[in-house]
Amino acid sequence: MRAIARAVLLEPLPLDEERRNRHLVYVAYFVRFLTDPALAKVVRDAPHALESLVAGLIAQGQELGQVPRDLDPAAEAAFLVAAADGIQTTVLLEQRTPEEAVALIDHQLARIFIAATGG
Repeated sequence: MRAIARAVLLEPLPLDEERRNRHLVYVAYFVRFLTDPALAKVVRDAPHALESLVAGLIAQGQELGQVPRDLDPAAEAAFLVAAADGIQTTVLLEQRTPEEAVALIDHQLARIFIAATGG
């Protein structure tokens, strides 16, 4: 489950030229997302869908003993998706390298996906 969650969270990050260009297009449309109700709805719903996907993976990890049962999958997923979203901008601005961005995601996933009986 961790590998799948990792792939889901890394996909939107501008880690290569194709994903960087895709994110630049998103940034170019950002003001329109704020002012056009039809576009705003599409963008508004996207993080919730991604959070639901990641929360489901974390919950499956709990079922498999990969994630401690006391963690809240929805809260962890909301944080991970918000963090990945913020990391996108820092990579675009070259405040953080793609490698640093991946390391941050991996760090958070390591915090979540641990053996339920281990530390």
